[in-house]
Amino acid sequence: MILQPHKRWTIDYLWGGAATRLCEPVSGGGFRLIGSDHFYGTPVNEGTVTLPAGISEGDITFVLLFRVDYYTRTSEPADWTELGEMTYYTNRRWWLYYKVYEPGDEKTLTWKFNGSSMLDIALWSYRNGFSVGSPICDFSNTAYQASDSTIRIAGMTAAQGGSPLIIFPTMLYSTSPTYTPPSGFVSDGGTSNPSKYRAEAMHKIADAGATGNIDVVASQSAKQKHGFGVILNPPYVGRNVPPIWRASGLQAAIDPRHVIVRPRSVLMHKSFFDPFWLLGANFIRRIRLAESADRNRTPWSQ
Repeated sequence: MILQPHKRWTIDYLWGGAATRLCEPVSGGGFRLIGSDHFYGTPVNEGTVTLPAGISEGDITFVLLFRVDYYTRTSEPADWTELGEMTYYTNRRWWLYYKVYEPGDEKTLTWKFNGSSMLDIALWSYRNGFSVGSPICDFSNTAYQASDSTIRIAGMTAAQGGSPLIIFPTMLYSTSPTYTPPSGFVSDGGTSNPSKYRAEAMHKIADAGATGNIDVVASQSAKQKHGFGVILNPPYVGRNVPPIWRASGLQAAIDPRHVIVRPRSVLMHKSFFDPFWLLGANFIRRIRLAESADRNRTPWSQ
């Protein structure tokens, strides 16, 4: 089977009884927004947002909640990960969740509370350019509540270059604020509501190393504000080279667009001058073709 450039696929290999990610999906285009949604209600005890119609396996979604109350959450979507929570003045509260989409996941997402108040839920979904199996590299959730126009996302560290960096500035004020993206960031759209609260997502591709503090400038000055930040790992492509390859001096990065997989024999680079041996296909733990047209095929028979 030849894995064509447009396929999205994953290979894990077994070494010493443990599975390690060798390559992950690489498809056309870079990291990008594929859709968003927004809910606002007051007073309500629940709110619902919906994933984009075209969402597919391996896409990642972030959901940002904001409440002005003391009520607790009583229900939330299954299998979502809460990255962080922040509180200002005891009853201004933010939560950030994420999930990598898998076939069969629910697309309508509802959060419920044990009392009614203002609730704002914002959702953004992204595709490509990040590690599906291990997406989160670093996360920022540090309070900055000075009475000024700065929404500060505390510094993070990108382990590698080419890492998607997403920030989520928010502010509650007497008039709906607007935000100026920091240098290099692209806005992925924001939300506003009658309560004069605004949430927005922005992203860029980060170089390796420390980001330093990231400041978003708002059109208003306020203390009721917060900024989350997330750095995603880039895809595993040609990393985690198996020990036997390293011992043989074969450390070149593997380009998943040029890999041939043969049953029960050899995984090799398309260039016949540069073979890579796996000592039989028993070392190959999984090959997953993530496009719908490919999922129903038997990998070894294509």
